[in-house]
Amino acid sequence: MDGVSCMALTAASSKEFKRDYFVKSKDASYLQEFLIKLSIFIYVPVLFLNTIFTSRDRNSITKGKKNMTGKVNVSSAKNIDMQELKDLSKKIGVTVNDVLMCATTAALKEYFRIRGDKLGDAEVEGSTPPMIQVLLPANIRFRWYPTADDVSCENKFAALPVKLPIIANMKDSYKPTSKITKKTQRKYRLHLRRLCSHLLGQYLWLQIYS
Repeated sequence: MDGVSCMALTAASSKEFKRDYFVKSKDASYLQEFLIKLSIFIYVPVLFLNTIFTSRDRNSITKGKKNMTGKVNVSSAKNIDMQELKDLSKKIGVTVNDVLMCATTAALKEYFRIRGDKLGDAEVEGSTPPMIQVLLPANIRFRWYPTADDVSCENKFAALPVKLPIIANMKDSYKPTSKITKKTQRKYRLHLRRLCSHLLGQYLWLQIYS
């Protein structure tokens, strides 16, 4: 079950079923939906060629781990009040997702520093911060559930590749991270890519298990 289904189920159990229970969002227009579906057939060959000729990324987290020990290390944060998080994002002028991503990259910066990875080196003023590519779960629904009775447990998402700056101080990370996420949201082909990936994955799954 993806994040949107989880949020919708939580909202459905509240007194008022509203789509902005957690964060504000809007549906895709019928024109956007039509153009995306129409472009899928054109974009599939492009996605196929990109997949073939793309080199494998270096995984900074698993770098140097030749043997698996079987030991699992888990870190967790304290419970976050959603209203406080929303108030903070409004005060700063970024989205809730931007705040969470900045917190994640700041934590990764510290992790790399502890491990002795060059990505954890202190930033030099005036220089471009190092970047890391992450995969973000992206919603591929065109519309929100009309009523609480329409909510169901679904997995309608695809992995969206995004390169984020690794900066130790979250305050310095808000602006560049927000700029990247806004640019990503405007990229039409990225929406096509995530939808194509989801549809191709479903097709392959049906072929394997049918």
